[in-house]
Amino acid sequence: MSYLKFYKLDADPFRNEPESRFYFEGAVQQQARMRLERAIQQRKGLAVLIAGQGCGKTTLAHHILDGLSGAESATRMLSVPHPNCGPGWLLPEINRAFGVGDPAEDPVGALTQLSNVLVGLATKDKNPVLLLDEAQLLSNQAVLTELRPILNLLHRGRKLISLVLFGLPELDESLRLDASVAQRIDIRVEMGTMDREASTTYVQHRLTCVGGSADLFSQDAVDSLFSYTTGVPRLINTLADNALYEGFMEQSLRVTRSLVMAAAEQLGMEARELKVSSVAGRPPRPQVPRPASPPLASKPPAPDAPKSVITSPDTASGESRELMSAMDDVEADTGTGDEDFDSWLADWQSREEKSADQKPEKKEKVDLFTQPADLEDDSLNTFEDLWSELKESGDYDLLNEPVPSPAKKPARDVPPDEQTTPVGLPPDPSLEAPSKPSISKTAQAEADEIDALFDEIQIRD
Repeated sequence: MSYLKFYKLDADPFRNEPESRFYFEGAVQQQARMRLERAIQQRKGLAVLIAGQGCGKTTLAHHILDGLSGAESATRMLSVPHPNCGPGWLLPEINRAFGVGDPAEDPVGALTQLSNVLVGLATKDKNPVLLLDEAQLLSNQAVLTELRPILNLLHRGRKLISLVLFGLPELDESLRLDASVAQRIDIRVEMGTMDREASTTYVQHRLTCVGGSADLFSQDAVDSLFSYTTGVPRLINTLADNALYEGFMEQSLRVTRSLVMAAAEQLGMEARELKVSSVAGRPPRPQVPRPASPPLASKPPAPDAPKSVITSPDTASGESRELMSAMDDVEADTGTGDEDFDSWLADWQSREEKSADQKPEKKEKVDLFTQPADLEDDSLNTFEDLWSELKESGDYDLLNEPVPSPAKKPARDVPPDEQTTPVGLPPDPSLEAPSKPSISKTAQAEADEIDALFDEIQIRD
């Protein structure tokens, strides 16, 4: 007994061959199909579909081919077999696809044959279309060059043929080999993978196409399918088919999550639920794992440290260390808790702020010529002593007596003519230049007599 009979299925629901009855059109497939059909209907020269591996490029191409098989269409499909197709391969193959029995080998003759066939179709109001699958294998620039004259074929001002290329993302790189061909792209479409909801509908669609129950896979099983396949149809088909067989081996009437996981293990698949682009029609991009960020270095708090203190003892300033030592003393001596400590800390900080706000007292300038008042010297009379003596004696003339200024020697020996009197201070008698010695009157008279005697002697001589 096969698993198809066990689950009452008419055929294999998850075959990877592109059968038209299994064609599923979600939002991604619908947008891609509509864009390509617009290119065909408007007779665009070149349209390109880019999709990842297993995303359904060939299935979509066959679906378009089936839709254009009417009497007014002349659609042909061709697949590039391998990347070693060299120059002279493309034109003869296109001629065979459009019914040329004996294609010419030389490019000029092959292009002439193709032009005659396409003109004949155009005169019958048919629109020739060529769907070229696996176009990314056209990696030879010489082969791409053969596309240029085909795109230049015109009839009555219209393109004679519409080319639609289906390929992997590498197709973009292949087309860049010939800038002239790349510039002739009229429409470019990207088709991505399915999201979780579309993947669920896809599995149910496949089951109902062969007479099975849409609920044959539990919701957990479908979620697990998406986790392992990230919405790639080919991978969903492979994993779902193996999960059905695992369920048959277990004689389980319903495929559960554990059966999907068992099938994935047999296939060597890993859950890799990658983020699918929110832009419909974009193929999945390779996910590059980002390196883990190193953990932020954080210094562990000091043991039993109060919450209010954030400075470690190693880096604390003198005041901080004093504060921390005081906190330890308070807790050790008084056994205060957090509330008492917070109160004490607030009081301490308040005192520190007041102390910091107080400006240092302004130091008085020291008068070098006056003896400080705090020195006890009986020779100096303070204002209080002078006032007391004045009141006792009643002699107010004492107020007019000058207060003697103490004599001060010069700091260094300065010539008298260079000495100056400080501004605002009385002249220091000791600094005045010495006066000539005084001569008595008697001595002066004798000196005068002597001078007169010398004058007489000089006259007589």
